[in-house]
Amino acid sequence: MEKHNIAARHEGKVLPTVINLGISELILTPLICASLVGEIFKGLLYQKNQIPYPYGWMESMVIKKRKKPEVDRSKRENMTVSNHYRTVSSAYDTIEEIVKAFKEEFLNNAEHIKEVVIIFGTMPQSPKEMFSISISDLAVGHIERNHIAYMNKYQQKILRNIFLSQDWMDSIDSSVSCTNTFVYLKKNSSGTISSNSDTFIPSRPLTFSQGLKHTKINIKSEYNLDSNCCDNLIIYGQSKASQTISSEATEVDSETLSETWYQFKDMVKGFRDCYVNKVSACELW
Repeated sequence: MEKHNIAARHEGKVLPTVINLGISELILTPLICASLVGEIFKGLLYQKNQIPYPYGWMESMVIKKRKKPEVDRSKRENMTVSNHYRTVSSAYDTIEEIVKAFKEEFLNNAEHIKEVVIIFGTMPQSPKEMFSISISDLAVGHIERNHIAYMNKYQQKILRNIFLSQDWMDSIDSSVSCTNTFVYLKKNSSGTISSNSDTFIPSRPLTFSQGLKHTKINIKSEYNLDSNCCDNLIIYGQSKASQTISSEATEVDSETLSETWYQFKDMVKGFRDCYVNKVSACELW
């Protein structure tokens, strides 16, 4: 894992912090990429204090609540507990929708996706902080089910290596107060794009202030692809991760013009934990 911590200014502009993640354990198929992006997204929400619990624990608590039988209508529910459950449940459903949409988009438009953009702020036009994720050497043509077992075996190890690395910890050294989280896809507009208007909706490109804190995550395959387990393999090198920092900072206008932005239909609303008599409300559902 290699990091370029660029806090310095380049001609008056604050350049992004760049983290290069080399993945050697897995072939970066569309489904594996979508799964990694989804897990990074969940981890970011927790580590940037937009959800007060680790996502896996929050998921288990919501599912546990939903499996419970309906409360006896004659019993009075604690309104604080009930309202907190609705808040957590709504956030959980939105996050699950986003993760599902990632999988659909990567499976249908893998060769077009240039970047996933995650924005923290009240409005996407005035963000507090931004993370972007790009993936190079995406392997299209594999039979996804052939790789599910490897993904299940290695994904948690890869995520631990990411989230516990000093590079990553340095990039998220400051939390963000509870706000909204917006998700965008930047796609190469050349060719035919399969668009699901129910999830990611075409939007205007965003422009950001020069002082915005931006962390750019480049995921690159380091897996040996000399022997292919599936037919019709195609490798897409999309993210140009090998470019120098200066070239990343001065993208040509023609490349920008070939991009189309898509915004996820909803946003994740950040929330804090809630306590009743010093006990977390989620323990009282």
